[in-house]
Amino acid sequence: VTHVSAILLENGITPVVAAWTIAAMSITNATWQIALGRVLDRSALPRRAAPFVVIAVLGVCLVCFGTRPWMIVTGGALMGIGSGTDYGLLPYCMPRYFGFRSYGVLYGWIFSATMLVTGLTPFLMDVIRLLTGSYSLVVMLVNIALLLSAWLIYRLEPYRFAVSDGEG
Repeated sequence: VTHVSAILLENGITPVVAAWTIAAMSITNATWQIALGRVLDRSALPRRAAPFVVIAVLGVCLVCFGTRPWMIVTGGALMGIGSGTDYGLLPYCMPRYFGFRSYGVLYGWIFSATMLVTGLTPFLMDVIRLLTGSYSLVVMLVNIALLLSAWLIYRLEPYRFAVSDGEG
């Protein structure tokens, strides 16, 4: 996300299109977390979220290689679906696999690790960009990581614990 505008500007895309792309990504991220919850509530299998991570791969490709503004902004929205899946899936699945007994501690550790990686990734992207002269390798590595994530999500077993809604 931190490099979307840099990648777009390097590809000759206008700052206005870059701003619309980031806005589409942010709005979709926020709204998709709610939609994902509805999708996941209908099943005991989190693998239903895996295709939405794959959709982010298409989004990355559209943002990085799109030739028309509508393609690039659409790519941003698809990336928002992927990041909304990421942000929504962790807190949704944690109590269903581990219960609530240590939810705060487990979530804290996992979220801390996520934030550490999120903080280091832009630095590593810059290093790769400096060494190679382009973002091509970075885009390929991001897409590989997204596909690996989708595969791992798909392999998750059904939930271990039922999480009640407090009724009954």
